[in-house]
Amino acid sequence: MQDIEFCARALGLKEPWRVKDVQLDVEGRKVVIEVECQCGTTWGYEEEVLVVQSYEQRQWRHLDTMQFETIIQARVPRVRSAEGRTAMVRVPWAF
Repeated sequence: MQDIEFCARALGLKEPWRVKDVQLDVEGRKVVIEVECQCGTTWGYEEEVLVVQSYEQRQWRHLDTMQFETIIQARVPRVRSAEGRTAMVRVPWAF
């Protein structure tokens, strides 16, 4: 199993999320997992289709992976509702 597939399965990622890259720093005992959203201009959320307005680069400290500090980085979609409100979508590894 490759590192990208391992991390995707460990995080429980499903479409539209996928692991884009995994960087391992053995000396620094750190793993950086880059996740991306393969979504278009809309986002389905709670039976409502929302328009993707922009993306925001975010970073999370995750549980250690075999005593390596683990960081998740992702560009997270910011969506606009029909009422005009904007919000970041919920990411599956942060709740």
